[in-house]
This record gives sequence, structure tokens and C-alpha cells, in this order.
Amino acid sequence: MGNYVNDMREHIGSRPLILPGATIIVQAENKDILMQRRSDTNEWGLPGGALEPGRKSGRDSSTGAV
Repeated sequence: MGNYVNDMREHIGSRPLILPGATIIVQAENKDILMQRRSDTNEWGLPGGALEPGRKSGRDSSTGAV
């Protein structure tokens, strides 16, 4: 995804770049929820991701994160 975003940034600069994506909630039988820690900000969040060029749906995006 990085190359796509970098290529787009060369064309549009710092203007907002809207990318489709998905976030999912994975809940265990005991009601625990799966969280992931971001490597760039060290913050906790739900699994998900941006839809990469060539992928078909948000489902591809979210299941790739899990």
C-alpha cells in the first residue's frame, strides 16, 4: 500500500487522500475483544486496514489484518 500512497502524494501533495478500508470486531465466547497495538503510534485499536489496489472488497481488507 505504501507505494500507492506515495505515488498519489506526488500528484496531490498534502491534500486529503480518501482510501476505502474496513475495521472489524472479533469477540471470543468469553466476550474478550481482539485488539492490536499499532507499531507506528504504539496505540491500541481494532484490526483493520485500507483497501489495497486490486483487492475486491472491504472484507479482503479486514480479513487480511486478522
